[in-house]
Amino acid sequence: MTPTTTGRRLCGTRTRRSSGCASGAGCGRAGGGGVQRRHPGRPRPGAYYDYAPAPEPVLKRARGLADRCAAYDVPLAAAALQFPLRHPAVTGVVVGARSPEEMAEDLDLAALPIPDDLWIELDGPMTRIDAHHHVWDLAARPHGWLDAEPMAPVRRTFTLDDLAGPAAAAGVTATVLVQVLHDLAETREFLALAAGSELVAGVVGWIDLTAPDAADTLAGLPDGLVGVRHGVQSEPDPDWLTRPDVRRGLAAVSAAGLTYDLLTLPHQLPAAVDTVGALPELTFVLDHLSKPPIASGELEPWRSRILELAAYPNVYCKLSGMVTEADWASWQVADLRPYAETVLEAFGPERVMFGSDWPVCLLAAEYEQVAQAADELCAGLSEGERAEVFAGTARRAYRLHQETRNVVR
Repeated sequence: MTPTTTGRRLCGTRTRRSSGCASGAGCGRAGGGGVQRRHPGRPRPGAYYDYAPAPEPVLKRARGLADRCAAYDVPLAAAALQFPLRHPAVTGVVVGARSPEEMAEDLDLAALPIPDDLWIELDGPMTRIDAHHHVWDLAARPHGWLDAEPMAPVRRTFTLDDLAGPAAAAGVTATVLVQVLHDLAETREFLALAAGSELVAGVVGWIDLTAPDAADTLAGLPDGLVGVRHGVQSEPDPDWLTRPDVRRGLAAVSAAGLTYDLLTLPHQLPAAVDTVGALPELTFVLDHLSKPPIASGELEPWRSRILELAAYPNVYCKLSGMVTEADWASWQVADLRPYAETVLEAFGPERVMFGSDWPVCLLAAEYEQVAQAADELCAGLSEGERAEVFAGTARRAYRLHQETRNVVR
């Protein structure tokens, strides 16, 4: 929600009551755990405000919000009051009232049911999250995995600036930057990149899960880390995830309130199933559908193992990495569909999230093509279900703070 006035509030009260805003309907401002509803025309005696006129784009946005709420017969003030509670980090909202009557009205607004479709209209179109992409700087450190001849098209440095244009064209407003190397220095650099980026909402980094000090390592990392990943796909032991030292590291990830990304191949899924069952308190995200053999068109045993994994509610799945598992030169959306439908059916849209896997995807498709393919694969879903796949699921799984919502702190 965007406030319709700007400026400093210099009085000592925490919130301010208003009967309306410049758009002609009650509006709210979320900040610091409270909702401020203010009206510059009704100053409190002894208080001082230095309001500045709101810019016309802000007023237009507020009028649009009010119109959408009115279509559902919901007061904008109710949406403003309940809005902060939709963020997983917010546990309560503080409102101010100057009388028992005003307090009763606030309580009624807080309890008013708001349809999911209204929330989707209010924030869905503004938010599209790419839950999986990378960057790499070949001048900073070697990337041996790029030495193979087929990787030549992406054997160069890729930066956030390279991503910005294609992401914006696809309507992406936030991303999750995912580790590439088993290198803690890379993770620290990614966190620094995220701290200076308006696009990156979180980082999935790497730590040595088998190290005795894994918990201390996590505690020493800067803000911005939302998850951890290890390239299990490259481990020769198919049961690597079940090792006691790995499980100890995963427990540390859980204790830190982070998510763990599963980068596995289909033959490693049984160990993944055993692991998510043994750690129900840890949220897991399966990357790239566990890389099914799309090029050959085979579904089994991959499909049966996916259904088994999806039976655990603490596992999410990324709709990502499919084009590079298909025939790079001739893939079509129809080739991807059986695999996408499997995970959408198994996990449900509320546990599936879109990821581009850029720039790896460039081996087979441009960013725009990947986004369009995902749109086609999700075309049969309802508007609310698509909103989950393209934003809501990632927001919950990674506990992302969405600056795209214009929450004022």
